[in-house]
Amino acid sequence: MADWLKQQKVIDPGNIILVGHSEGGYIAPMIAARRPDIAAVVMLAGTTVPGTEIVLDQSRRIAAAAGADEASLKGQDVLLKNLFVMLENGEADSPDFVDTLMAKTRSDLPELSDEEFELPDAATAQLGRMNIPWFHFFLNYDPALALKKMDRPVLALFGENDLQVHPDLNVPVLEAIWESGKHPASEMVRFPKLNHLFQTSETGSPADYVKIEETFNMDALNKMTAWIQKVVAENKGNAE
Repeated sequence: MADWLKQQKVIDPGNIILVGHSEGGYIAPMIAARRPDIAAVVMLAGTTVPGTEIVLDQSRRIAAAAGADEASLKGQDVLLKNLFVMLENGEADSPDFVDTLMAKTRSDLPELSDEEFELPDAATAQLGRMNIPWFHFFLNYDPALALKKMDRPVLALFGENDLQVHPDLNVPVLEAIWESGKHPASEMVRFPKLNHLFQTSETGSPADYVKIEETFNMDALNKMTAWIQKVVAENKGNAE
């Protein structure tokens, strides 16, 4: 896409900026780290820690918001950690993978009742669909590697009510990287009450996404627009 844009007469080839949301915010720094012709990156709810941490954190937050008690949350944590090990060991290729996973987890949690351990059919079915190359990569890749490598400006926006990519987990990594001084023009903003889709939300629950009329919060949109305009202006000034 960047190569195509550079060939268009209406595009300034020195000011191609990648904007990515969620997985897009995870991928954009990977691309920019490999391509010095990318001028800047905007991460909208982009992750900064390995996928194993993201999955554990978002699963716990979403389940807690839905009313799960601590015993159920602990069971979910153990199940996911067992899942990660089985995927890493290639055990997920077995036709009885889900049954084996559930049995292993059940043996690790003898203190839970059958009711506390029970998973919805939809959740059980989802476990069986996780043995794909992308999910393996997502679990093990550390996005901080690309963020450390690239030296272009980054704007990272987060919603305080984002249960899928929570700022408390991801922001400290960015702050630590930017302390190196390699990213002087980079900026991070946490918006109160915004969910993963940058909608105003009291709960942040994914179940509310389709119920909220707001498409994308204007404060977040205006911040992104102003930052991009500033980067473009500074790049043009440096080129003159």
